[in-house]
Amino acid sequence: MAYQNRTNTYYLNARTATGQRLDVLSIEDAKYTIDADGVIIKKDLISGGLHINYVDNLGDSYLFVTLTPDESKSFGLFRHQLTVSFDGITYEGVILRPDTIKFIADIST
Repeated sequence: MAYQNRTNTYYLNARTATGQRLDVLSIEDAKYTIDADGVIIKKDLISGGLHINYVDNLGDSYLFVTLTPDESKSFGLFRHQLTVSFDGITYEGVILRPDTIKFIADIST
């Protein structure tokens, strides 16, 4: 198997403990981690890797994580987590749907 050299961007369907979608425009900071086959990858809004995109014709905004080809070259299903800060308060355990990301190898012929 060969891995195609590309960047992977994933939409983070982030919800509060009550199931309500996060208002990403009010997030002051967010920290994302994924355990990719024993390699812990960390991203955040301030230093990069996490970003907010406006992708909805209703004006809604969504949180995305971008992994480099090297960070996403493993194969399998990996758990990920998100921590966000609003008004100086940090909230652990934000619910991500699904709670795992599946990495699939790109096969070149």
